[in-house]
Amino acid sequence: MYANGTKQTTGSTEYSTFESTTSDNTLDAAAVLNAVTQLKVNRAQPTKGGNYAAVCSPQVLSDVMQVNEWLNAAQYSNVEELYKGEVGRLYGAKFVTTTNAFITADALGTDAARFIYDAAAGGGTGNTKDVHVSLFLGDGAFGVPELSSQSPFSPKIIITDSADKSDPLNMLITAGFKVFYTALRQNTNYYVIMRSKTASTA
Repeated sequence: MYANGTKQTTGSTEYSTFESTTSDNTLDAAAVLNAVTQLKVNRAQPTKGGNYAAVCSPQVLSDVMQVNEWLNAAQYSNVEELYKGEVGRLYGAKFVTTTNAFITADALGTDAARFIYDAAAGGGTGNTKDVHVSLFLGDGAFGVPELSSQSPFSPKIIITDSADKSDPLNMLITAGFKVFYTALRQNTNYYVIMRSKTASTA
């Protein structure tokens, strides 16, 4: 899905067309509403707290925060339960900022370019500017498996504090842990990929 209201379809050229646009290509209130509506149509349940999670780059978030419909975190009735890093909500979507957003390369002119990450990404709305990817997530969109009944969020830590042959005077304490982490898409109908440019020049 794109900020100007179009949808990506298989074998089409929506990305290259959107990448060449110079106006109406930033994430605004209408684009947020479109994403939330699509999740509702797909019967995606909201995340904990009754809202969908919208994960955006700081540049995209700066665009959203400038629209008149924006509700900032100060208007919440229960601020202590906000996500860490969350800055507000709009149309049933809670916004969380990430500095690890996927930003696609600019000025390649092909639909396949939407899968190419641009390590030197920047802002701007011109026809040679990068396209930022924001994720709108419903409950159950992604999952993290437990491995051997051990949660990857709290790996077992092993501490060696007794003497052995390598430390006969018992002067050292060794601590270590091992963990494996992965994420799985559980249902592709429960998330929306929103592509937009940004008026921010950061």
